[in-house]
Amino acid sequence: MGLIAVKKDIDSRAREQADALQREQQLRAEHDEKLQALLEAAETGGLHISFVGVIWLLFGLLLSSVPREIAQLLQ
Repeated sequence: MGLIAVKKDIDSRAREQADALQREQQLRAEHDEKLQALLEAAETGGLHISFVGVIWLLFGLLLSSVPREIAQLLQ
């Protein structure tokens, strides 16, 4: 094997490694984006449940104070 052939072989392998590294970086970036979307959905997906909880809390407060008002009206 001549010196030129060795240099071409080294260049070829370096190019393959660079391409493999770039593919891995792209794959990791795609997976990071998917993971970010899943995390956002998990954090904000329950927002309507929290809102319903607040509604039930307000409804409970209203109903807990209404019997006093009705008792005062009946006296």
